[in-house]
Amino acid sequence: MAVNFYSDISIGSNDTAEATITRLASGTSGGPLSVKGGDASGSNKLGGNLNLYGGAGRGAPAGGSIKFFSTPGGTESSGVLGTHVEIAGLDSVGNLQVDGGITTGSTSFVNSSGVIQVATQGTIDHDSLANFVAAEHYRWDTDISSTATINAANIPTLNQDTTGNADTATALTTGDKTITGHLDIKSSSASGSPLIRFNQTTTRRGFIQMADTNNNLRVASEYGSVSLEAAATEDSDSDTSYIRIQPGGTVEIGAVDGDATIATDGNMTFRIDADNDETSQKFAFQNNASTEVASLDESGNLSLDGGIELGHASDTTISRSAAGTVTIEGKTIATTNKTVAFFNSSFFNSSTSAFYAPFNYLFEQTSLSTASYFAMISAPYDGRVLKVSSRTQSSSNKTTTVEMYLNGDDSDLTNDQVGTDLVIGTYTSGGTGTCAADWVFSAGDALSFRVTNSASGSGQVLTFVIEFDLDT
Repeated sequence: MAVNFYSDISIGSNDTAEATITRLASGTSGGPLSVKGGDASGSNKLGGNLNLYGGAGRGAPAGGSIKFFSTPGGTESSGVLGTHVEIAGLDSVGNLQVDGGITTGSTSFVNSSGVIQVATQGTIDHDSLANFVAAEHYRWDTDISSTATINAANIPTLNQDTTGNADTATALTTGDKTITGHLDIKSSSASGSPLIRFNQTTTRRGFIQMADTNNNLRVASEYGSVSLEAAATEDSDSDTSYIRIQPGGTVEIGAVDGDATIATDGNMTFRIDADNDETSQKFAFQNNASTEVASLDESGNLSLDGGIELGHASDTTISRSAAGTVTIEGKTIATTNKTVAFFNSSFFNSSTSAFYAPFNYLFEQTSLSTASYFAMISAPYDGRVLKVSSRTQSSSNKTTTVEMYLNGDDSDLTNDQVGTDLVIGTYTSGGTGTCAADWVFSAGDALSFRVTNSASGSGQVLTFVIEFDLDT
């Protein structure tokens, strides 16, 4: 369809809003919209120019630019109309801005980053360029001593020692070197991290670095331990390793097979779980077999596998002898929840047959029943029998066997007995025996003791040492 106009066409209102000429969309790909100058008619006539104008400014402001837009593609989903973006512009003074590259003919001249792509042109003569001065361009790979002269004012006084390696200004050669004065290792930037590397052939084995992060001085051995060494004695030419950090993080202090001392002029603080992100952490102390012998947990609880020696001697040792039982030099410490009581049984017996020791009664009996109250001790708490001692009127050699029964029941002497037999070894007039740990009873039990002398004791007194647990 053609529409003919024979004069200017004005579009839009008298305002600053945008006015657009758009070709209608097609059902498939968009159709082209062409704007062209007039074709010539007749013979040997010029075609008409196509003039594009930016709007003229009024007063001092510049005129409008001519801008080009398109949709790059590849960013929208199927069926979604692309968004136009500016891809080039020509401002009012002729500055051209292109978002992509520039291609002349089939050759890419410059890419979108402004980097020239074409190869060096052989037709460009360096010497024929404007403002070329031959004295400003010398080749240092040829002898120019006859044509090039350096002004003496441009050479400062050389105060450095230019012998040896400095004479040739090459890299340091192999061998020992001595530097008198300071050696500064610098970074090229304020936030750099200067580094000294230690290589074996081409493999880096360690380094020293001043890391910019946290201003951390790093001393690293990448294949082994890090060792801090000092002279064994002052003013001696020797080096002994006193601190070593082994691979894996183990820190060793002291010379090999030697002692170590950590000293401070103030407090010394040891801290575990400093970031408080773990539980049940502890200080652990191990022997040379890596067996833990003591520990101190985060709550301050100290655990020891052995005893505690008070003072500088071994004559005051605090130890654990059993659950809840502490001793000093083997002697039990009485605790607030335990007490020891003594019960005496006195009687006359010349027989070697078994009998039950009476309490607050002068006559013994040979069997038990629940009515044998005079042969019983009523237990107010849980506890155990610790010891039994015997004293007899007769001084003949003898042994005394003691058994314990509870609650008046000895119907089965083997199965009703509580604890193993206590045998007071051969004695004449007095003897003592220590009960096994199985001589235990509960609160409310009635305790009876069956006694057998190997020889007549005549008048006899037995003392029972009983421990009660006041927490029960």
